[in-house]
Amino acid sequence: MKKILTLLFIGCYTLSNAQIITEIMYNPPEDGVDSLEYLEIYNDTDLAIDFTGYSMLGVSYTFDTIPDLAPDEYLVVCKDSVALFNNFGVSAYQWNTGALSNTGEQVGIINTLGDTIFKMVYSSETPWPINANGGGASIELCDINKDPDEATSWNLSQGFSINVILNNRRLVGSPSLPNDAACQIRDYRDIAITEILYESPAWDTDLQYLELYNYGEETINLSNWSFGGDINLPNLPNSQISPGAYYLIGSNPIGLLDFGIAMTGWGSINEISLDPVLILINPNGDTIVSLDIDEDRGFQNPDPGQALELCDPEMDNNTSLNWVISDNDITDGTDILSGTPGMNNTCSMIGTSSTSNIEIDNATSIYPNPTYSDINIISTYDIDYIEIYDQMGRMMTKAIALSIINVENLPTGSYYAKIYFGEHYAIKVFVKM
Repeated sequence: MKKILTLLFIGCYTLSNAQIITEIMYNPPEDGVDSLEYLEIYNDTDLAIDFTGYSMLGVSYTFDTIPDLAPDEYLVVCKDSVALFNNFGVSAYQWNTGALSNTGEQVGIINTLGDTIFKMVYSSETPWPINANGGGASIELCDINKDPDEATSWNLSQGFSINVILNNRRLVGSPSLPNDAACQIRDYRDIAITEILYESPAWDTDLQYLELYNYGEETINLSNWSFGGDINLPNLPNSQISPGAYYLIGSNPIGLLDFGIAMTGWGSINEISLDPVLILINPNGDTIVSLDIDEDRGFQNPDPGQALELCDPEMDNNTSLNWVISDNDITDGTDILSGTPGMNNTCSMIGTSSTSNIEIDNATSIYPNPTYSDINIISTYDIDYIEIYDQMGRMMTKAIALSIINVENLPTGSYYAKIYFGEHYAIKVFVKM
């Protein structure tokens, strides 16, 4: 991550952009004086750099005679070198006076000729990572090919090896170590809610969880994402999801520890209803997932301790046929849960890339219901074809452009009639007696 602009040498002069600020802790989670403020500098050249006589922009500090900064190495300048060492285990140079602004300011590096060889302006306002403003984490430059003055070139540190808690916030940073922060892509869309447990098991009546899955090609940092609907989370925790990875968030972070599964807690004020409505919003303010699970829309009702699984994250998640009650049991030796939290879903169903339409759904009906033999499909729209699915998502029969379908040979139970009208469809639930 910390590969910075290439250094060019002409004669004996060191030119600009040989070194750059790659990490900033401007408002650590402390009371009073922010002793853990720091700036990190990186040498992305093939030659050692003598920093003697260099100075900083934004705080008052001039380097005395110090060892040359070797290629691919870092140095850290901080407000309190003792505090930084005690909390991060890192030796650093302590600036003389000044402090980093909690609202943002210009910082930079000045060489011995008085030239400002690097400068940038950070901010605590969106679209910058706002959780860095007292939330516990530093911000890190994520990509050397991006403009350091652009907010999307920075994101929250993932230096979780430091286990220090200040004011109920975890101290997160990687001074003098490589950055792992993923760049912010403001229009992220390749993320899905792929599993939901909202019917709590009898052995833990408060246990609920949601599973997110990154089916794209970019690592996603969730810090500027939010949940609406049943779950109100204006800022998700500072966690990254790699491509093909899952993220689990639920009512109790230790609720599944006996099963060997850890998750992030969403707080006691949140609870998923028995007809879940969930909205996931990306950092750009776009609604990426809008999910309405309702029996009247064909969704199955799980029993206590059973999770619903989305079988294909790229299919329409508001289509009930793309969801199934998990049949994968996990146990801690005593209690049993049906689900795959944080693991690959085990279901396999025929989904659809068509979209539902409320107007068409309201104009379409099915009778008699329940039925012993035939079902009649009535609609003011022209029917292309109809598919009948059982509760496991298996297609039992298909009819082309018919309004009456014989289901006499189907076993007794509940079924879905999926009625297609061009690019749209409606789903009606019926009972075969």
